[in-house]
Amino acid sequence: MKKIFLTLIVWIGLGHINTQGQIEKFKAAFIYNFAKNMEWPSQYKTGDFIIGVLGKTPVTSELKKLEGTRTIGAQKIKIKVFSNPSQITRCHILYIPKNANKNFSPAIKKVDKTLIVVDDAKLIDSGAGIGFVMKNNKLRFKLNKSNIEKRQLKVSSTLINLSL
Repeated sequence: MKKIFLTLIVWIGLGHINTQGQIEKFKAAFIYNFAKNMEWPSQYKTGDFIIGVLGKTPVTSELKKLEGTRTIGAQKIKIKVFSNPSQITRCHILYIPKNANKNFSPAIKKVDKTLIVVDDAKLIDSGAGIGFVMKNNKLRFKLNKSNIEKRQLKVSSTLINLSL
């Protein structure tokens, strides 16, 4: 799996992203691979693997394609969309798109053992674990290991090495 992730990262790093649709597909692929390279506490390894999305974003439709086709370990992937922070329930990953930044603080207070992924990499200084970055027209990511570990998650060294 690590080889597939590395191949994906290299492929994305070499190719320029030139349409919005491609960006959304790549973000969904990254989120899936973040999940594959993270370890959750034992109580989070049963039931469905929940990827939560705060607000409306085209990434949701790309993530929905993972339902029924992909798993994280033995867990089936389920996507939940939350219109506002008060609706947020337990999830493994919470993706907060840039248009939901104003809800960032109340949203991260609603989850504990959850990887917080954001579009605005500046938010990794405020509690997010991973933030997307466009660098030279290429999608990349920054990672805050301390924020991830505070949520009782373990991040693979592969993921750490691939981050900016």
